[in-house]
Amino acid sequence: MDTTSIYHVDALDRIVEVNDAWLLFARQNAWQVERSDLIGQPLWRFLTDPTTINIYQLVMERARQHDAPIQMPFRCDSPTLKRFMTLKIRHQGEGLLIFEGQLERLEHRDPLSLPEGDPLLASAFVTMCGWCKKIRTNPRQWQELEEAIATLNLFEAPHTFLITHGMCEGCFARINRKLNPKKNSKDPLQ
Repeated sequence: MDTTSIYHVDALDRIVEVNDAWLLFARQNAWQVERSDLIGQPLWRFLTDPTTINIYQLVMERARQHDAPIQMPFRCDSPTLKRFMTLKIRHQGEGLLIFEGQLERLEHRDPLSLPEGDPLLASAFVTMCGWCKKIRTNPRQWQELEEAIATLNLFEAPHTFLITHGMCEGCFARINRKLNPKKNSKDPLQ
């Protein structure tokens, strides 16, 4: 079975198809979803972070304007795995976009969990890059989750925290090169 997760989005940003590999990946990540739950639904129903939505909108607009596919790295982690993936977005005409997610490599890690507590009572925010999943530990530094937990003493803090999303400088530069290829003659992500 092909392990490339594929979904199609129409010109109105509605999901019109998902393949079996996509459904399997979702189920392996504890999301019990059926194809009928997705078809006809806006993609935006399944993304909640405004920064991530904005970036997806920009990338999708760019993909619809050009014939060349857009390809970029991203992460889709679980509590016990780091998943390094590649996302390829192709325009098929009339606004239809095909998203292909390919797993590049896995790294096992000790299980991680977020601290217990009522998120409505959280007194701190932690910024995570919506693309590579690194955590901002100071205004100029982003670290892998495990390192950031130690640096920020997240699980030793007397309060709970909320995760907010942003974009680290490295991911911003890669996405900017994708969105503005004329400004960058060499694009390592293509």
